[in-house]
Amino acid sequence: MVKFLHDQFKTNRDFYVKDLEALSEEALSTPFAGNARTPYDITFEVVEVNKRVHARLAGVEPGPWPFADGWATAPESFKYKVIAIAELVKSVDAIVEAMGDDMSKVIESAQGPKTVFEIAAFAPLHMMYHDAQLNYVQSLHGDSEMHWM
Repeated sequence: MVKFLHDQFKTNRDFYVKDLEALSEEALSTPFAGNARTPYDITFEVVEVNKRVHARLAGVEPGPWPFADGWATAPESFKYKVIAIAELVKSVDAIVEAMGDDMSKVIESAQGPKTVFEIAAFAPLHMMYHDAQLNYVQSLHGDSEMHWM
């Protein structure tokens, strides 16, 4: 089970990276309908959630969600494809390392005691949810290719 979960994280990371690579800088930074979040904003949220999962796995309470007033918005320093990819990869790899091999280890959290598995399992689900949004943005730009293969 441990190897499967570690591999699932890495596979999801690689799928997400391939979809980021397939989008142009323009597509990554363009909000549809003038007010939708950009793929950079979405990816920034994924990275921030991953950092929070990592903190919990490391036994650190990450504190309140920093975007309480609305959706996560990427800072200008994040809005470069190479940086977004590097930050995403770093955030996923940190979770995999912090998970270790004992998925049943209990960690105290603001929501009560949770196993490593319970805490970690949210991250790949969240990441793939948002990767689907990247795929949709690709299609809006006329790209219907599957970039994962």
